[in-house]
Amino acid sequence: MGRLIAGLLTAILVTTVTFAGPRTDTVADSSALDVKVARAVDRGLQFLARSQRPDGESPTYAWRAGEEARAQYVRTPFTASQILHSLTFVGAHRLTPTIAQRTIRYLIAHREAPGVWRYYGSDERYYAEVKARFDHPKLPPDVDDTSQAWAALSEHGHAIPGAALEALRHYRTSSGLFSTWMAPSAEISWMGSYERKEDLVANANVLFAFARAGQALPEVCTWLTTATRTQTFAKGSVWYPNPLVYAYVVSRAYKDGPAPCLADAVSGVVPFLVNQQQGDGSWGGDLETALALVALLNAGVSGPEVERAIHTLIRRQAADGGWAIGVLYKGAVLHYGSRALTTAFVLEAFGKAAARGKDRPS
Repeated sequence: MGRLIAGLLTAILVTTVTFAGPRTDTVADSSALDVKVARAVDRGLQFLARSQRPDGESPTYAWRAGEEARAQYVRTPFTASQILHSLTFVGAHRLTPTIAQRTIRYLIAHREAPGVWRYYGSDERYYAEVKARFDHPKLPPDVDDTSQAWAALSEHGHAIPGAALEALRHYRTSSGLFSTWMAPSAEISWMGSYERKEDLVANANVLFAFARAGQALPEVCTWLTTATRTQTFAKGSVWYPNPLVYAYVVSRAYKDGPAPCLADAVSGVVPFLVNQQQGDGSWGGDLETALALVALLNAGVSGPEVERAIHTLIRRQAADGGWAIGVLYKGAVLHYGSRALTTAFVLEAFGKAAARGKDRPS
């Protein structure tokens, strides 16, 4: 299972885990937090297992701004690949293999030659519904879905084929960046010019996949580092309006690729994250808090910012074991997210926090 943290729910109960830097709490307080985290992880995994369909699909919802109560169910492999990545860090829980294997089968079922994915998947029968509900043609494959799927699969033992990497390279611009859509310009002429621009987050995900394959993309690294240095990322990107998503994906590529060329980009987002944290330890919603917490952990930050965020997420866990929905990305009109996505990000944060604690002396 890739880099699973063996024995999280067993070892976490018998090993003192320090989630902050200098230790100021008592052993009893630390152990109590460990128990709370372990229980939260168990309940979160149960929520993901209940949410997952037998074919491995996990729920995604789309809604217009201000109309979350009218959200519509969406079928997409994108959610599956994100959940699969997050599961890499959760640990040896009885539910992890079942959820992961179903997710892997689902992703492979929607893969198209020569190793690409499109947002709504490969089921042709679904596209009539997509047209009726969202009034746009069948979307072509894209570098964002393709890269995230391969990166997640590679963490679970599936090598990224050269043909898939070559397909991605085909959509590099003259500046060495990656266009979002893997299609000729004529095929996406119905889109606005803004929707055809290069996206910071999508390029970070491409870099993540190439790093997993041991290949460098220096032009992308330079672009992302510049975006951090100039604070361009703070405005959001084409498809990802929240800069915390940028912080998450850049730190993920850096830490989990690994892509060491992003060291300056990652260190540069840390002050932004710390300054954005609210008094209750959150960054607003549950999704935002999980994204920021993972980014800090990926950057190697330890301190009260991390511990306060963990306490906040534990308090906010719902009775059914999940966390609240939030906007992860957007289209021209619709916003997208799901409780399953938020829950996966939170579980990734808890797993990475536990792993760092085990590496620290008691």
